[in-house]
Amino acid sequence: MTASTNLKHPQHAIHDQSIHNREEFWMKAASSIHWHQTPSCAFGKSLRQTDYVKKGDDTWFPNGSTNTCFNCLDRHIYPPQHSASTPLTASPLTPHLTYNVEAANKVAFHHVSPLPFQKQQYRKVTYGEALEMTQTLSGALKSLGVRKGDVVTIYMGMIVETAIAMLACARIGAIHSVVFGGFAPKELAKRIEDAKSKLVISTSCGLEPKGPVAYKPLVDEALRTSKHKPSSGVLFFQRHTIVGHTPEQLAPRGKNGPGGVPEWDWEMECESVKSGKDGSEKCWSCHPVGSEEPLYTLYTSGTTGMPKGVVRLSGGHLVQLRYSIEHVFGMRSNDTMLCASDLGWVVGHSYILYGPLLLGASTVLFEGKPITPDAGILWRTVSQLNVTHMFTAPTALRAVRGLDPEGAMMRGSSISLRTLRTLFLAGERSEPQIVEVYAKLLSELGASGASVNDNYWSTESGSPITALMLGSAWSPLPAKPGSAGLPQPGMDVRIVDDSGKEVEKGQMGNLVLAKPLAPSALGGLWNNSKGFYSSYWERFDKKGDWFDTGDAAQMDKDGYITILARADDIINVAGHRLGTGLIEQVVTGHTDVVECCVVGAPDQMKGHTPFALVVGKAGLDESNDQEWIKKMLQSINSHVRTEIGPIAQLSGLVITAKLPKTRSGKTLRKTVRVIVEKAQTKPQEEIQESQLPIPPTIEDRDVLLDNIQKIQTYFKESRSRQAKL
Repeated sequence: MTASTNLKHPQHAIHDQSIHNREEFWMKAASSIHWHQTPSCAFGKSLRQTDYVKKGDDTWFPNGSTNTCFNCLDRHIYPPQHSASTPLTASPLTPHLTYNVEAANKVAFHHVSPLPFQKQQYRKVTYGEALEMTQTLSGALKSLGVRKGDVVTIYMGMIVETAIAMLACARIGAIHSVVFGGFAPKELAKRIEDAKSKLVISTSCGLEPKGPVAYKPLVDEALRTSKHKPSSGVLFFQRHTIVGHTPEQLAPRGKNGPGGVPEWDWEMECESVKSGKDGSEKCWSCHPVGSEEPLYTLYTSGTTGMPKGVVRLSGGHLVQLRYSIEHVFGMRSNDTMLCASDLGWVVGHSYILYGPLLLGASTVLFEGKPITPDAGILWRTVSQLNVTHMFTAPTALRAVRGLDPEGAMMRGSSISLRTLRTLFLAGERSEPQIVEVYAKLLSELGASGASVNDNYWSTESGSPITALMLGSAWSPLPAKPGSAGLPQPGMDVRIVDDSGKEVEKGQMGNLVLAKPLAPSALGGLWNNSKGFYSSYWERFDKKGDWFDTGDAAQMDKDGYITILARADDIINVAGHRLGTGLIEQVVTGHTDVVECCVVGAPDQMKGHTPFALVVGKAGLDESNDQEWIKKMLQSINSHVRTEIGPIAQLSGLVITAKLPKTRSGKTLRKTVRVIVEKAQTKPQEEIQESQLPIPPTIEDRDVLLDNIQKIQTYFKESRSRQAKL
């Protein structure tokens, strides 16, 4: 064996350094950020007292101060002379600062909105324009009473103004809470109420393939439902480029609207700032924000039906995102990212908005669907905008492949994918076949060395837990289709059994993280310290003290991680994480339903879809009338769409007399999930009890057997009907 064979690949060496030589590694990474006040160390005790870091607690980049908006916009246009320079932006008082014309004229945002009822299907905004828009909106927010530490709920679509709203909050130290525009009013109300929002920012409509969806009635209903009323009211951005959409009339400026709070018009308030009306002015400078203070809170589904507000602390988030966008994603400042996600999800926060802008690169806001108007829209976007990095969910590629199995639309005469270096996949497990198909297509049609990079992470992690690093100084490790790569810097990944002991390589176990969590990881749950402990730390308390990700996985002999299953009841539907507890809560709210059990049914296109085992009211429990069941499913889904949103619709249901339960009354969800998975994937094979995870505390085995038979019959008949089509 030669000496060279003992050398570690740079990804292994970098990961080791980030864990075992933490101080040197992360302080070097922090040098890429411009600080108002340099942190005292990479990880150590804080001298500050905040809601999420107590004085004397260990935290990332303690006692430092910075501003995310300054690092995303101002520093590119008005570059500080050196790392210790005071962060300044030109204003009437400081007109002498150096102005980087090239950076100011560079495109920050490409907005692509290909739906046919959008009159303006493409729009670009430069860094200079984005800075001016952000300064103006920040001034408007301040004139409406928003201050540092206040929460601003943002309920908008995939438009430039959503990004500007997030940056404007960051500029003044307000905490943004972006809510996905597809959520129903009751879910929006829960988030407004939990966050105690000072202001809501919304838009007049969002876009769906069937047409525009008016947002104002949804916001009005949410505000009426919420026990908390935002004291600064709601600020609406009116969209005037949508065919078939006329923005609703707002209440007179500052007067209460139907939601019971003051209403304000975005354009009017921004014009007031520009003209200096009522003493308002642009927010020229960025407010320093402590490393230990929140940048945002982002709600994720909880198993109880109540959302959990993940809190992202400013310093660690900024440093790790800046590091990852360059050294994990392999981006350079002259690159363009197309992340076909949504700003309402963590991927959108990290790699549509903040990651690319921290680097000074360009980013695409894609307001559309991957197969609308056809399966070539993503490839045309890549070609037209010279996209170098594309990030999407496997479900999007399944949909594209379903309509274009041979990749013909990637080979169109007007299409060139030669700029595309990497296709990133995340949001759900990627089956090896989809990775292999597009790896082959990219090797033929993409840039030299183009690859598919499957990565795994969560709302809680803030950046990839595992991936293949694409730093420019080395060749990446080879991909293993089906695997999500290797642990990333700061992510101390372990695979353990239920007692917290590490398992051997190749064995399945619980994927956990060792302390301290990586810099980008959550700093807590919004006003819910008990929930933070019970959700993530309680399971392995005094059993290794691991952070529980809730996922089952295995690590092979080379360190590659393969995600095998969810360890809890969160399901991924087309890349969206949904809590089955919430769906059950809504389904049981239907007039004909007594109780139900919702699990994820495997779906070739979406990964999983919600499937329900339903106990109906008296007289409905044993119905075999397929037409009646079909109508009931439609009725329940109408209820689900109203309460949660279309993404949570049931793909099917089975009517049963009783749910299988333990003697203590707990539904055997894991057992039902396995039954559904087996019945859906192999409907012709009889399910044996020995194949199922049945707890010893089961109440009535006959009830379980009855439900096995019903579920199997459903999927057999469903497969038979499909075969006849």
